[in-house]
Amino acid sequence: MAAPATTTVKDLSGKWLMNKKYCGDTDGVLALQGIGWLTRKGIGLASVTQVTTSYPDALKPDVTHIDFDQVVTGGIKGTTELRTLDWQWRDHTDHLFGSLEGRSQFTKLAQLEEAVKQVEGKKERRHVRRVVVRKGKEVKRILLVFDWVV
Repeated sequence: MAAPATTTVKDLSGKWLMNKKYCGDTDGVLALQGIGWLTRKGIGLASVTQVTTSYPDALKPDVTHIDFDQVVTGGIKGTTELRTLDWQWRDHTDHLFGSLEGRSQFTKLAQLEEAVKQVEGKKERRHVRRVVVRKGKEVKRILLVFDWVV
């Protein structure tokens, strides 16, 4: 289902279901992150629901936080990502990916260095995440597409 017009990139709060029809293949990205074959196959078969909460920082209202809580088929707890969109590196540890670091920010289209391919969504509004994973010199990219649930 398409997201309502009130849902924008500045406020993605809601429940989203991964649309595997439009997503890239997760196997290569997960393998690069050290996820074992059996776990990768399970993730590939599972439905992923993502509950997203967007809110301004209490001390710096111009900084946005986006929290992603994922649940897979059967109500199994997935990963939780707590993103602060200020382009500062932050450490993160979870039960699936282990220890990692990441940073996030809002970026204007004109600032992007890499061209990106548009996905035809038949004019439906979806949450789309472009993920880049680097390990040494190896780089994997994936497109994740989520449909609005509520």
